[in-house]
Amino acid sequence: MPSSTFFNLPKEKKLKILEVSMAEFSEHGYQESSISSIIKKAKIPRGSFYQYFEDKLDLYKYVVEQVGIKKHEYSQYLTQITSEMKFIDIVRNLFIGGIHFYRKHPDMAKIANDLILNSDQDLKKSLLGEEDKKSNEFFHTLINESKKKHEIDQRLNNETIILLIQTLNLSLVQNFINKSGTDYFDDKLFSLIDEMMLFLEKGLSIPIQGKEKNF
Repeated sequence: MPSSTFFNLPKEKKLKILEVSMAEFSEHGYQESSISSIIKKAKIPRGSFYQYFEDKLDLYKYVVEQVGIKKHEYSQYLTQITSEMKFIDIVRNLFIGGIHFYRKHPDMAKIANDLILNSDQDLKKSLLGEEDKKSNEFFHTLINESKKKHEIDQRLNNETIILLIQTLNLSLVQNFINKSGTDYFDDKLFSLIDEMMLFLEKGLSIPIQGKEKNF
């Protein structure tokens, strides 16, 4: 994490360093991003950079943390979730909340997506380990409750369901990134979410008697 020297900088200078770093990581990903490029665009001496951060990884961890903090500002979509809601509607709320966040902060969307797709498992674990644990606990509880309410087929494995949701969400975000800058938003985007939810709902539902799923 950044040193006290960084946190004692004027707000405008800290923000400039953060904005430049986010743009660099968004455009080039972690591995290909350059400290030289960041310090040049942020207009800070190389020596000062190392007074603020230990290395590129230290800066990247700080950027990822800021992405997470900003995303939590969109938690109103989570507060709309109630015990009376169907499983599929809860997942839809989560997807929509994520899209509203990424729509406002496309650079952050790219950074988050690149981290998830990064092949460096140690890097991902060090940055997402605790967040992944909380997410899995949330979904395990939600799925188990939905199975009790007969919304989800009991024979389906929780981990498989979580993997499917994560894959759909990742595809949605990637699709959003690819379409960024077009008129793709609003109706088209939310129609895609509705189609994903229909696909998910049909796949998770308890089969009609006489038409059992074979596993």
